[in-house]
Amino acid sequence: MNLIIGVVVIGIIIAGIAFFMASKSDSKNTTKEELQSTAKRESQSRTQEELQNTAKRESQSRIQGESQGTTQKESQNISIKEEASADMQAVKQKEQLYHYMTQELQNLVCVYNKEEWSQLKKLGEISQELYKEKNDIIEGLSTITGRMVKEYFTCVDFREEEGKIVGYVNDIEKLKQVFLQFMMPFYPYYYKELSEGGLRYTALLHPNTLRLFQQLTGKKFRPGYRNRYSTGVRAFEWDKDRYKVYGKDGRLLCDAVFDSDGIKEGYGQKKYLDKQHPDWDIVKEGTWKEGVFQSGILRYEYKKSVQ
Repeated sequence: MNLIIGVVVIGIIIAGIAFFMASKSDSKNTTKEELQSTAKRESQSRTQEELQNTAKRESQSRIQGESQGTTQKESQNISIKEEASADMQAVKQKEQLYHYMTQELQNLVCVYNKEEWSQLKKLGEISQELYKEKNDIIEGLSTITGRMVKEYFTCVDFREEEGKIVGYVNDIEKLKQVFLQFMMPFYPYYYKELSEGGLRYTALLHPNTLRLFQQLTGKKFRPGYRNRYSTGVRAFEWDKDRYKVYGKDGRLLCDAVFDSDGIKEGYGQKKYLDKQHPDWDIVKEGTWKEGVFQSGILRYEYKKSVQ
């Protein structure tokens, strides 16, 4: 009996020990799993936080890059706009010089045709802007056209009057020489016939003058455009430096080569002032060679109309 009780007690003790050991093992496993789980969660948390930080840095970098790109693009756009604005301003100034020169030439032609040149004192107005920029514009022209405009301005004194800049002649004879450079070479010898025939002054502008206008406007101008009288007769034609000029009735006035002194070679009519008889002109009609009258007709023409 006692033996049986002892066996039972030993069994209970052994079972208790086994249960304790099992519990302890489970406790260790649970703790290990919890630690692994915690470590995993912390690792995931760190990984997620790193990803968020990386994404944030990339986003900031993109924003900064886009901001810099935008700033650079805006700067480029501003630079382009400034250049375009400067180009437009230069074009505007050239056009102002074109309008100024065409108006001045038209007025000078009227004065010359009316034979009132000696009375010429006052010229046209020039804008403040053009007055300041005219020298820079001239520097941008070709050698010949730039020289023509520069010589014109040397004959003009500008004065400020009531807020406007007005031109005055400072050398009447030099201005005449400069003015005639803008016109066809036969103009000073046949201006009366040409003007009385109703010819437009633009048809009488020298090819160099039209080149000047093209440089100022970018447009092409054709020499001798609309060079017909109101009668329909062609006023003139030319081949290189030889010109044929006709009266409004179709009569040939010249077929000659011109220089600064007039007819150099060929046929033509040329008038000279008779200083002893101021109401008369001496007319030489015939051929010239090297500027010297060779043969033809010499006559006097009365300058005043006969009543």
